[in-house]
Amino acid sequence: MTDDRTDTPARATSGRVIVTCDEVLDLTAAESLRGRLLEALARGGDVEVQAGAVRQIDTANLQLLCAAARELRARGSGILITAPTAPLLAAARRLGLTAVLGLEAPPAAQPPPAPTSF
Repeated sequence: MTDDRTDTPARATSGRVIVTCDEVLDLTAAESLRGRLLEALARGGDVEVQAGAVRQIDTANLQLLCAAARELRARGSGILITAPTAPLLAAARRLGLTAVLGLEAPPAAQPPPAPTSF
């Protein structure tokens, strides 16, 4: 069995602090993600969570992401989850957390209203 954890510390780039997610975010990975999120919060500013590798995520890790998102918003900063995978999106939808995590699809573009005649 391989260890999929990256334990990569949060790093700053483009004015944001970057946190990279592991492939498997289960209970054994929660402490690692918690540490990276706390480090990102300590740096201040916006946080980008790179989630393109996530193939499994549990409720504990979603809770960590939600707590970070709420804390960032309370500080006037933001969180951006980039490249969320199907498993992450499905778990967030199942638990009703897409809005908290900023994962809701933008509304479809509305066509301009037809001109009215008087």
